[in-house]
Amino acid sequence: MRKLIKITYCGMDGEGATVAQAKQDAARKIEAALKAADEPVEVIAVRDCAAIVSYSVYAQSWGSRLILDDGTVRTGPQWITTGDPTKQAARIAALRHVAMTAWRFDDDDEVFATEATDRKNSGCPLNHTDRRDVVAEILRNARFQRAYRACKEAGMSDAEAHAEACGYPLRARSAA
Repeated sequence: MRKLIKITYCGMDGEGATVAQAKQDAARKIEAALKAADEPVEVIAVRDCAAIVSYSVYAQSWGSRLILDDGTVRTGPQWITTGDPTKQAARIAALRHVAMTAWRFDDDDEVFATEATDRKNSGCPLNHTDRRDVVAEILRNARFQRAYRACKEAGMSDAEAHAEACGYPLRARSAA
């Protein structure tokens, strides 16, 4: 069994059977990161909420950042979600985030989910499976938010309302 050499070369990890091969591996990763960093940012938007999708050279992954929330531009330091292996995965994560941020209690949930996942509205290209999954997540979130609100209005604590809305009640239900 051969020993695998692991190095850090110009800030990038690389591995190979020899030091030269490990450096070549790191150089390939650097080249791929720089190429991805050259791709233009994309905006994913639902109503008055928007996020940008871009590549982070430092995290070596795709991610997104909320830039517009309820029509208010978000400025200054903020967390950027990263860790998505592809641009499409980051687009989908950004769409889920902005859709859940843009959702309102007075929405017709089915109509909202359909409109939010339409590329003409959001800017996010989705195949059939991804669209189905995002719509389902938006609808689950809406059900949770409505159930949580009802529990809080019924006088439950935050923990009780959260558990109840998730389907795991903390207190026994009285027999009707």
